[in-house]
Amino acid sequence: MSKDPPPWCDTSMKLTLPNVHSFQLPDPSWEWVSPRWLIDMTLDVDEDGWQYATKFSSASWHGRHSAAKSFVRRRRWLRLRRRYTPQPVCAGDRDADAKDDR
Repeated sequence: MSKDPPPWCDTSMKLTLPNVHSFQLPDPSWEWVSPRWLIDMTLDVDEDGWQYATKFSSASWHGRHSAAKSFVRRRRWLRLRRRYTPQPVCAGDRDADAKDDR
């Protein structure tokens, strides 16, 4: 029985999605900010975004590969999103547009 997590999982090692291309936004009120998925380079990672540890359940992940302390690796992917909020048209805005047309 394998103790490895699935290829795409959350921080609790539960399967989240089959692949990044099929990931859906929570509902229509959200929109993507970034056009594609990005590797998170903000943590202690190597030049390719990998972190290493002795096991997947480790609390101690590091960005430096060491043969004695690096039996597993992980990489975090991000894609920015935001709630879509349509801007209402105010009566004052319509009046200003009408004045510009004169």
